[in-house]
Amino acid sequence: MKQQAKEQGCYEVTLNVWAGNTSAEHFYEKMGMRTKERQMEYIL
Repeated sequence: MKQQAKEQGCYEVTLNVWAGNTSAEHFYEKMGMRTKERQMEYIL
């Protein structure tokens, strides 16, 4: 995936991970990704 993105001219890949999904967070960290931002929400 990384190589294909580079070949297409992409400079970053962004993924969304649900809060509490630590297994996904650890997997993506092993792939070299890092946390960029966190979002908060309040459902009315």
